[in-house]
Amino acid sequence: MIIPEPESDLSLNLLIISAEVIQLIKERLKKKKYVILDDILKTFIEEDSRRTINLLLDAITFLYFIDVIYFKDYRIVMRGSSQSKMDKFLK
Repeated sequence: MIIPEPESDLSLNLLIISAEVIQLIKERLKKKKYVILDDILKTFIEEDSRRTINLLLDAITFLYFIDVIYFKDYRIVMRGSSQSKMDKFLK
């Protein structure tokens, strides 16, 4: 669910997780032109023990759906400026 319940933990919200995934992808893209899911999985889970691979996959799916990332030969690639894509989506 995108809109969090009042009692829910915001650190496990899809929007927050997606923003953190974008940061992880950007960090990896400084070193390479692409990111493989396994590259960010370990770091993602180590940051918070309550995180699961399902949360990561939900975030990746959400980012793909709003056209921030795309896949090329099992690799995750960012589309241009993610801020402009998010602005376009929110309008």
